[in-house]
Amino acid sequence: MSAKRFKLSNPHPFGVRPLGNAILLNKSNEARDDGTGLLRVLSDESLLAVFGLLDAKSTASCSCCSRALYCFSNDEDVWRERTLGDFGSSYPFQGTWRRTYCFRKGGKVGNVTVRSKLFSDVLYQSWYCRTLEIPRRWWAVDTIPRVAASDLTQAEFVKRFDGPGKPVIITGACEGWGAMKKWSREYLEEVGGDSKFMCGPADMTLKSFFDYAHNTSDESPMFVFCKNFADLTPQLAADYETPQYFTTDLFTLLGEKRPHWRWLLAGGARSGSKWHVDPNSTSAWNAVIKGRKKWIMLPPGVVPPAVFPSADGAEVTQPTSLIEWFLNFYDQTRSLAVERWQDHQGYGGLVEGVCGPGELVFVPTGWWHAVLNLDDDTLAVTQNYVSKANVNSVRRFLRDKKDQISGLRSEAHRAGLAQDFDDALQEAALLDSVEVEKAKARAMRNDVQAGGGSFWDALRGAGGSLSFAR
Repeated sequence: MSAKRFKLSNPHPFGVRPLGNAILLNKSNEARDDGTGLLRVLSDESLLAVFGLLDAKSTASCSCCSRALYCFSNDEDVWRERTLGDFGSSYPFQGTWRRTYCFRKGGKVGNVTVRSKLFSDVLYQSWYCRTLEIPRRWWAVDTIPRVAASDLTQAEFVKRFDGPGKPVIITGACEGWGAMKKWSREYLEEVGGDSKFMCGPADMTLKSFFDYAHNTSDESPMFVFCKNFADLTPQLAADYETPQYFTTDLFTLLGEKRPHWRWLLAGGARSGSKWHVDPNSTSAWNAVIKGRKKWIMLPPGVVPPAVFPSADGAEVTQPTSLIEWFLNFYDQTRSLAVERWQDHQGYGGLVEGVCGPGELVFVPTGWWHAVLNLDDDTLAVTQNYVSKANVNSVRRFLRDKKDQISGLRSEAHRAGLAQDFDDALQEAALLDSVEVEKAKARAMRNDVQAGGGSFWDALRGAGGSLSFAR
């Protein structure tokens, strides 16, 4: 069988090929066994972990021993962790993390051409995910309901989406925002100045971030997700306003004890958030200023394929990158949704779509979702909030999962936050009305699911007093 039939469309720069090619081409993986010596007993993942424990000099020395060790020692994720660990982020990105490390040390990477005969899924898939052009089929499906802001009142939003907990994309929701005219890479770099913004494992100036974003080939590119942007750059906070649908936010009653609730987002194509449920059982809205975001969402309790939350929901194990998940599990998820299309509370409840400039997406409490940026310089703002529709869910979370409360401004707030929130609701005379709103929401869900029922039926079914249970 000719090797040409298995020529890869996206070859690895060091000649690494998927492990399955060794079988198809009737080849052995002796290059790995001979090149790694006594380390051959380790899996590829373990071998990379070993290189992650070495210092830069030892890693460079190993790269001179064999072609196989050269491939492993040049893994970009290893050098990213080493660079950020040794130097933080105060340097210009040089296109690769190894080059950036050497630049920071005052040296440079030589032009070495290495062609190995190594077969490795771990090394090849990482490279493939880094260089893959996002297929159109990943973002062509549009099943999230779309409604124009001009056709949606606040009361209708509560009845159709907030109350029953249904996602929606609202178009034209950001008209009149200064951000829609002002925000660009140049504007953000100017107003951001020398301030450091949160970018995952690093804090960067916006200029350093955009330099990185435009030159990286990371499998999971870093992106700005900054909770204190309004303090760093009040101009940016003044460039937008909370849409009318979300102005009733009961978490504001907590005052300074309120967990962090709004973020600036900026990222390049292929960056984004892996599968998660929003913190503290809150709902959220996310408005795109520039670029496009692919959203994929599953109803509460429906865990995506290859995503494994811990028993208490505190931790989630899933593929290394969002691109890897799409590459290996997106089609499976779509098939499950088609097979079970009548089960709106299961995989049949899968919805997805693209949110573009001037549009926002509403994410109800408890919904699993992942977000993939489709364009460079994608800019957005997002806020988490508490409405009357989800306040009881939030109260339960604060009371029963104190150890998982996130975004606290002080650890001293954790133990008493549930009681503080109840006290604030009581002081605002909202205790009686909240249980009524809960019953209304239950009735609306019954209408959607069963085509019947009323508010008073739901209220009677709730049982007990309309006041909160302590």
